[in-house]
Amino acid sequence: MNKYLVLKGCAGLGNRLITLTNAIQYATSSNRVLLVDWADGMFRKKGENVFYDYFDIKGVTHIKSINEIETFIPKTCYPRIWGQNPKASVYDLYEPNHANFLLKFFPSKLHGRLALPHGYWQLKQKSSSTINRDWLTIKAFFNRNNIPYGGKYSNQMKEDVVFFADYIPPFSGKFLKKHIEPVSEIQREINNLANEWKLYTNTIGVHVRMTDKQPSNSLQYLKEKISHLNLENYQIFLATDNIEAEEFFQSNFKNIVFTKKWRPNGEARNKGIHQYASRNEDYEMAERQLRESIIDMWLLSKCEYLIWQENSSFSRVSAVLKNEPSKTFSW
Repeated sequence: MNKYLVLKGCAGLGNRLITLTNAIQYATSSNRVLLVDWADGMFRKKGENVFYDYFDIKGVTHIKSINEIETFIPKTCYPRIWGQNPKASVYDLYEPNHANFLLKFFPSKLHGRLALPHGYWQLKQKSSSTINRDWLTIKAFFNRNNIPYGGKYSNQMKEDVVFFADYIPPFSGKFLKKHIEPVSEIQREINNLANEWKLYTNTIGVHVRMTDKQPSNSLQYLKEKISHLNLENYQIFLATDNIEAEEFFQSNFKNIVFTKKWRPNGEARNKGIHQYASRNEDYEMAERQLRESIIDMWLLSKCEYLIWQENSSFSRVSAVLKNEPSKTFSW
C-alpha cells in the first residue's frame, strides 16, 4: 500500500514553490507519493485545486486528486484531525505560532515535535487567547494535532498519510529546477516573450514588491545600484506589483519592458496581489494574477542580469531559477 504526502498550499506563489520543493525532497527521501493541494481558495474558488492547471511535476511519483487516496483512517494520518477533514485547507484548521523564550533551549537543527518552538501549526482557538506564546508552545507538545512546520518533519514517520504545510523551509535550488515547471502552454508564452524582448542579452530583470511587503531600501537606492553596476544603459524588464514603482522606472530609465497586468490601487495597495482578489471573492482575477505572476517569475530568470528583492520569496525563486550568481544581485 502506498504512503502519501499531502502538501497544502499557504501564502503566496514564492512560498508555495519553495515549500513544494522541500516537500518533494521529503517525499522522495521517505518514499511517499506526493499530492499538491492548492484548493485553499487563494487562486481559485475554494475546494478547486488550481495547481495542476499551471504546473507540471517531473520525475516524482505523484497524484492529482485527494480522491485518489484509497481511504482516510484518522489513526493512520498525521495529524489525525486532518485525516478527519482531508479536504480542509491549512487555514481552515490552523494558525501559525512559535515560541519566544523557549527558542534558546531548542536548537534549530532539531526535527519532529522538538522543533515546535521554532514554528508550528496551532489548532485554531474557539476564542481569542491572550496566553503568551511560550505557554501555548508548552501546551502544544501535549496535543499531537498541533504540528511542526513540514520542513521539520522526521523521515521516520509511520503514518500512511502525512499532511504538510510550511513557510519558507530550507530547499534545494537544484530540486526546484529539476522537478517543477509551468505547463507547456505557459512555457510557450514565456519563451515567446523572452525572445521578442531579447531578454537573454543586454537586459536586466528587476523585481520590486511594494504592496503587502515593502523593500528594505528605496527605489532611489535601486536606481543607484543599477548605475553602480554600470547597467543603466541596458534594457530593463520590470516585474512589479506597484504602479508608483513602474512610473519611477519609466521616468528614470529609457528602455523599459513589462508584461501588462492588473496592479492594485487605493487601499488595495497595502495587500498582496495574491490576497486581494481572493478576499474579495473575485476568483477570475485571482487566477489571472496567478498566471501573470508565474510568467513574470520565469521571465526574470531569463534576463542576462537579475536584481532581486531580498525580502521577497517570489524574487528568491527567480534568482534560484536563473542560477547564475555572477550576474545576480540582491537589493
